[in-house]
Order: sequence, then structure tokens, then C-alpha cells
Amino acid sequence: MMCGDVMTKDPACCVPTDSVARVAKVMKTQDVGSIPVCERQNSRKLVGIITDRDLALHVVAEGRDANSTNVQDVMTREPFTCHPDEDLQSALNAMQLYQVRRIPIVDRMRSWKSASCFRRKRFSAMRTTREQKDNRMMVSNSVF
Repeated sequence: MMCGDVMTKDPACCVPTDSVARVAKVMKTQDVGSIPVCERQNSRKLVGIITDRDLALHVVAEGRDANSTNVQDVMTREPFTCHPDEDLQSALNAMQLYQVRRIPIVDRMRSWKSASCFRRKRFSAMRTTREQKDNRMMVSNSVF
């Protein structure tokens, strides 16, 4: 299985000068825990990522004002990335090594055209479901 098989297509994005209040609202409406940060609004060049954890630790816990704090002040710059054609297990191993829960999926130019992050937890749940289905198939096939 490849990273492109489990990625979120056409995700929301933000720019470094957006307020974290705006990003938090996008996270809520999109039901996501991370937003890729692009160089400019009309560019898909990835310059960072902002997560709900960044908001909790660097905005809320530090008592910052969400309307006046910019994404660039709290985002993770140059996050670890992978490519759609990379082996999924390699990405999962890297996520464990770097202790991250989400990895932006980008093309070779570091632009994420229609690809974004995938979450380790989502893949694990999907894999468990697939394994359960495969086990059921093995059981029903063994009867015949």
C-alpha cells in the first residue's frame, strides 16, 4: 500500500499570516487536527504545518490572544513529509521515529496539489478493519 492510498484529498490550507483563531475555526468546520501551511494563498508550496496540539501548547497554554497570534508564530516549519508513491510502512516507521501523528504528503517540488496529511491512528483503524474482514473471509473460505 502506498501513502497516496490513504491520504486526504484536497484539504484546507492556511498561510503564515493567518490568525490562529481563523485556523482553529477551519479545523473545527473541517473536523481535522492539522492544516498545511502554504507559502502564499495561491501557492501550494508547503512551508509548515499547524496542529491542534500547536494551538493548545503555544497559544492557549501560553495565554496568547488567538486573534492577534499568527500561524507563523506557532507552526512547525519544514515538517517531515512523504510522497504519494512512497510505501506506507516507511511513512509509519518515520512517524514513529519522529513521534508525529500526521505527515503532509507532497509532490517532488514540495507542493501538495491534491494531497495532504494522513493520520497514523486513522490508518491503524483502517488496517484493523481490513484485517478483521480478511479474517472473516479466511474463516468463511475455510468452511467451503
